[in-house]
Amino acid sequence: MRSLRIAALLALAAVAAPVAIASAAGNDTARRNHISFTERNTYRPGYTTGLSASFFSVGSWAPVKSSSKSHRSFHAGGSSCRYSITVSTRLVADGAETPAEHVTAALPVPAAAYLLDYGTRGTASAWRVTRLKTTGGVVKLSAMRADHRSLGGGGKGWQETIVSAVSRAGSECHSGTYRATLGPQIGDLLATETGRVYVIQTSKLS
Repeated sequence: MRSLRIAALLALAAVAAPVAIASAAGNDTARRNHISFTERNTYRPGYTTGLSASFFSVGSWAPVKSSSKSHRSFHAGGSSCRYSITVSTRLVADGAETPAEHVTAALPVPAAAYLLDYGTRGTASAWRVTRLKTTGGVVKLSAMRADHRSLGGGGKGWQETIVSAVSRAGSECHSGTYRATLGPQIGDLLATETGRVYVIQTSKLS
């Protein structure tokens, strides 16, 4: 079933309108979201970095108006269990590890029960969805997709697409809310996400 969901989302890449698919929580609506922004001197002094990411969210995720060009925010769940979700992307320095090794090092887990989803696409991309150890009944999920990108001039770097989800204080979020629903939804988002990075020199270094 999960492979069919991913295939359905990939098929929607050329479709602008929301389309019903079989999601982790039943029939839902996939909506396409886009992040696009530029930053100066964050990756390399004297250079401007441009990043973009396109991804699908299920219709039960309500968009938050405070979203910006650099991230998208959502609310998911109901009155008894509500999550705040944020999706962002960034460029980090290249390393000798594989994509799977990169996301594993970024999101280690203390036990298998804390690993909710993982996978790879080809040899240049991998993703991982984890649950963090918390106290006080708050549930926190942290997820990442890493894509090995060419930056021009022979340079390379990692584009990290990051998803965080935190339950509202006082919510009663049992394990099914993140293991059977939210975790797979985030995994599908990262499995089908696409992105782009460019780096251009904007000022001369002395």
